[in-house]
Formats: sequence, C-alpha cells, structure tokens
Amino acid sequence: LCHRIGFIVGGEIVKIDRVQDLLNEAQQKKTVEFVIAQARPDLEAILLAHFPQFTVEQSVPQRIRISAAAEIPLMPLLRLFAEHGIDVLEARRLRPSLEEVFVKITGLEISKMKAEKEGGKK
Repeated sequence: LCHRIGFIVGGEIVKIDRVQDLLNEAQQKKTVEFVIAQARPDLEAILLAHFPQFTVEQSVPQRIRISAAAEIPLMPLLRLFAEHGIDVLEARRLRPSLEEVFVKITGLEISKMKAEKEGGKK
C-alpha cells in the first residue's frame, strides 16, 4: 500500500526511503534456509567442502541456513543435495523485518521500544 516509509525517533525523522531500499540496505549478507526431509549430521561438512565461501548453520536438525556476502545460487546447492540423497522440502530467502531495519538504523533496542510502548499504555 505504501512505497516509502519514514522512521521517527524522539519526534525527529531519522530516515525516509522506499521499503525495498531500506530492506536491502539493512541486509549485510544473503541467507537461504533449507528444510530437509531427514536430518544429516554430516550435511554441514558436505556443504562446506563444496562451498567454502558460504557460512553454514544447522541449529535445528532438519533446517540449514546458508549465508554469503553475495547472492546464493540455488541450483548448485540443490544438485548437491540430490547427489547425496537429501530431499529438500522448502527453500526460502530470509530477509530482515522492518522492525529489525528500524533497530539497525536508529540504534534503539527492541526491548527498550517494547518497554516504552507498554509504558505508554498506562
């Protein structure tokens, strides 16, 4: 519905820009999350052996996050998964929320914003 938004802190406009530009500016690295059918304890090592330029994080057994400074091509990753018999159920690009962008631009902490919001309801 809107193409531009502004962030206001203490009555002062801190930043006005297009939503997409704000999101792109705040996203320092590109991240793709894969959901796989079955957990593989060796998956992180397999990915790093083939793609050392990526950062790989497997915090939950059936979810793996791959991050890089540049765009992440999906086809080479999907081929590697297929070669190792790993069924990919979902692949999605992770992006920051507008709230995370606000915090990054203004330096305000989410917990402080929530406390101020709750304090204003009294």
